[in-house]
Amino acid sequence: MPSKHLLFVAAACAFSLSLAACGGSSGGGDTPPPIPEGAHYGYVVSGVTVPKTDDEKKQISLDLGGTNSSKQDGVIDNKLGNLIELLAGFVDLQTPIDQAVARGAILLLVDFQTEDLANSSAAGFGVKIGATATPLPCTDMTDTTCGHHLDGHGMFTVDDTASTDGVVAGKIVGGAFSGGPGDVTVQLSLGGATPITLSLQRARVQATISPTGIMNATIGGLLTPSEIASELIPVIQPLANGLLTSSCTPNPTQGQACICTGGAAMLLISADRDFDCQLTTDEILMYMPVQQALAPDVCTTSSCTTPDGVSIGVQVQAVKAAFPGVM
Repeated sequence: MPSKHLLFVAAACAFSLSLAACGGSSGGGDTPPPIPEGAHYGYVVSGVTVPKTDDEKKQISLDLGGTNSSKQDGVIDNKLGNLIELLAGFVDLQTPIDQAVARGAILLLVDFQTEDLANSSAAGFGVKIGATATPLPCTDMTDTTCGHHLDGHGMFTVDDTASTDGVVAGKIVGGAFSGGPGDVTVQLSLGGATPITLSLQRARVQATISPTGIMNATIGGLLTPSEIASELIPVIQPLANGLLTSSCTPNPTQGQACICTGGAAMLLISADRDFDCQLTTDEILMYMPVQQALAPDVCTTSSCTTPDGVSIGVQVQAVKAAFPGVM
C-alpha cells in the first residue's frame, strides 16, 4: 500500500525531496479570485523536476511579489532554487525523487475544476493526498521499474484526514491555467525522511493541460524564516551529518577543522564550530552561506519595510487519474 506522502518538490537542500500541496485562495490586495465553476478533472503527479542549472531554475520560478509589497513586480522568484541548484552539483537529487514517485511512496492528486479545459474565466487547482492506488505501483518486491499506477488509468482513494477542499483559483486561456495568490499547505520529504508540513503563503500556479490528459504545472509560494528553522532545518541536519560521517575524520591537531574529502563535505564542514565532524541545527542556521540562501526575498503583505518570506518554486507533471469527486 502506498505511503500517504505528498509531493511538491520543491526542496530545500542537498538531498532528495518531495512535497505535496493543498490550498485555499487569499486576497491581500489582489483582484478577488474567481469562484471555480464546472466539472472536476482528476490527475496524479507522475514526475517532479528540480533545477540543476540556472536556466532550469528560472523555468520553474514565478512572480510572487516584491521586496516591500506582495503585489507582483514583474520579477520571478525562487530563492530556495539557488540552494537546490548548488546542491544538485554535489548530490543526485532527481533519481531518488523519480523512484519515490514510481513506487507510490508519494501520491499527489490534482483536482482541477473548469467548465472548459481550453478556455475558462473561473477555474480552480486543488490538491489532495492519496491513500491507495489501483493498480499497485509495483507488481511485487522484485519489480524495479514500478509506476504501474501512472499509466493514465489509475484509480485512487483520498486521505480525507490530510486533504482539504481549498483551491488556487484562476483562468484558462488556450489551455494554459494561471491562478493565485492562495495559501497552500505542503508536505515535504527529504531523502526518505518522515514528511513535514509547511505552509506556503501567496502561492501561485501556472499549468498547461493537454487533450491527452497530461498536465505540467509550476507552483510557487513563500515560506517564513521561522518555519524553515523549526520544520526544515531539523530534517536537513541528519542528512548533512550522514554525509559528514562518511566523508570526514577528526583532525589529529586539537581545535582544527575535521579532514574531509569531496566538495559537498568540504563545504558543509566549514559550519562545524566545535570541530566534532557533526552539525547542530544552530550551526547550520549560523553558517553564512545558509543564512544568505535562506534570507527573505519577498514581502508577504500589502506593504512591509523588509522582505519576510522566502520564495520557492517547483515543477510537476501529472497524468489523468480517477478518485472520488472527479471525472
